[in-house]
Amino acid sequence: MHLTAYARAPLLCVVLGSLASCGAESVSGDPQGSDGSSSEGGGGDTGFDTSGSGWEPDTPPDHVTEHLEIWDFGPEDLCAGQIAMMEREAQRLSAEMGLSLQRLRVAWGEAATESLCDAVVRAQGCARGSGANTYIATGRESASHELVHAIRRQNELQTHVFFEEGLAEQLGANRPNGSYSAWLPPSLDEFGPTVLLQYSQSDFYVGHKVPGDFYTLAAHYLTFVRETYGADALTSFLRSAGKSNVDEAFADAFGVSVEASELAWQRDAPSSYELGEPCHEMLEWGPDGIALEQVLSCELEETLLYAGSGLGSTRGCCFDLAEPTSVQISLEVEEGSVTLLADECWEISADSEESGVSVSRLTTPKTLLLAGCRWRVTPVVSTPGGSFRVTVAPVE
Repeated sequence: MHLTAYARAPLLCVVLGSLASCGAESVSGDPQGSDGSSSEGGGGDTGFDTSGSGWEPDTPPDHVTEHLEIWDFGPEDLCAGQIAMMEREAQRLSAEMGLSLQRLRVAWGEAATESLCDAVVRAQGCARGSGANTYIATGRESASHELVHAIRRQNELQTHVFFEEGLAEQLGANRPNGSYSAWLPPSLDEFGPTVLLQYSQSDFYVGHKVPGDFYTLAAHYLTFVRETYGADALTSFLRSAGKSNVDEAFADAFGVSVEASELAWQRDAPSSYELGEPCHEMLEWGPDGIALEQVLSCELEETLLYAGSGLGSTRGCCFDLAEPTSVQISLEVEEGSVTLLADECWEISADSEESGVSVSRLTTPKTLLLAGCRWRVTPVVSTPGGSFRVTVAPVE
């Protein structure tokens, strides 16, 4: 289930244009639940939610891919790029988990989540049913997360909600417009796996301070476990752990107890992990800088809907600056903006931008000093079928 966002934005975007949407675009602290049902007893009732497994569409799907049958509930547009991305994600996730992928029903859009996600708190997405009856209701931000749940449900696998949500946050971090920061909020210092494994499903979703605030902690811990004990061991654990043998399955897979792994996590883990692969295409920085040009239309497979009515690209384009560099940013677009976000920096000067910048349609180029970083270029157009051209050129 995907709840209200609660993850720290790994990068702060400094707004320089009135149309820009910054910072949170790279985050979806999406508390997307393993099934989103209310579970009243103590300590980890994680049985499959059967109350939501009965959705039977009375119309043919609006879109069909190799593995997905998609019903478009709206009201937001479902662009061709999102459809293609969901199919790619389903294949990637099934391969990473080593699980079979069957044909899956997808209910798309806010109206779908409102209708089909009977969660204890408002959800941005959910997975229901099991085996051949599995389906998800989802929007743009929660699709990858819900696909993790769905594939495990198709294979009739489910353990405690702490591990289910940690896995879905970790593997589902490939969000359409950036990366995800799994970190440890200071307000959750008193919590860890041994405490949260005693929580019921509904208590986990409600959270400590706000709904969903345990999600990023679970993702952080699962990432530490994966990097410390290996992906194969984590896969083995998640395939063998049920709702009643978590401690035994954990010790069998990792050779240590949950308590011992928690102590190592608290002692050795970094404060955050940056998950996802925001840079799918590297633009080579040359004597003239870089240029990116594209037409964005909902009918094209390189286009998806961003927040609001803006259209964005499925291409994650980045470029590297070896050192702080004065640049001139030019943007040609009828209506829209472009955001530059720094994903990793290696040389920063006192007055250089090292977080992010955003500009809307420019009448004159804007000159800035950018730090030596890997910069991600994210254009958004507000006119369907609109084209843009952005250039970032060095200034002598």
